[in-house]
Amino acid sequence: MERVSRADLKQAPYNPRAIDMHARKKLEANIRKVGLVEPLVVNRRTMHLVSGHQRLAALDAIEGSPDYALDVAMVDLTEKQEKAQNVFMNNPASQGLFEAASLESLLGDLDRDMLADTGFDRLDVEELLGAASPVLGMFDLDKQAPEVRDEAEEIARIAGIKERKKAQRDKPMTPERDAENLAVLAFPDRSAQVRFCEAVGADPNAKWIDGAMVMRALGYE
Repeated sequence: MERVSRADLKQAPYNPRAIDMHARKKLEANIRKVGLVEPLVVNRRTMHLVSGHQRLAALDAIEGSPDYALDVAMVDLTEKQEKAQNVFMNNPASQGLFEAASLESLLGDLDRDMLADTGFDRLDVEELLGAASPVLGMFDLDKQAPEVRDEAEEIARIAGIKERKKAQRDKPMTPERDAENLAVLAFPDRSAQVRFCEAVGADPNAKWIDGAMVMRALGYE
């Protein structure tokens, strides 16, 4: 470990890693909250960052200028070793995977307001643990980033359509659904029929559609 001036550090020009704004905000918020808990790795021969480009960018934003000092892990590597380690230290293939049951148990032990400290948002956890995980109920959707809220709402909308389709398929014919209560809809083509069924939450391949479902979709109930 060595203390160096930020001005002496160089971004590796070949660095293949990128970060989107949503992830950048989470990284910066975490550094503001608990500091730089994992040091940057720097190659003494070139003063290139081997690992920590995104963390350094977050530190620059927090400090407001490159005029500060920080402790780094200094290594001594050839140019090719430096490049290989740049990839290795950022490669998910070398970092293992989460074991779902253990992760769910660990997240469930945290306080609700600490979930953001893990770097996960609601959609991340749903992808890892599934839509039925009780951990999802710990997230306050109103406090999630707009892009997370929008995607979660879209997922819920699609899930609702699938559930209505399943209920429609499973619902048996009843005496009330006789010829007097039936109507025939004619569409100009198959594409228009599919779009209509998707809009009202019906199965495009169903032999009949519940009129009450259509009325609800059109706002009559």
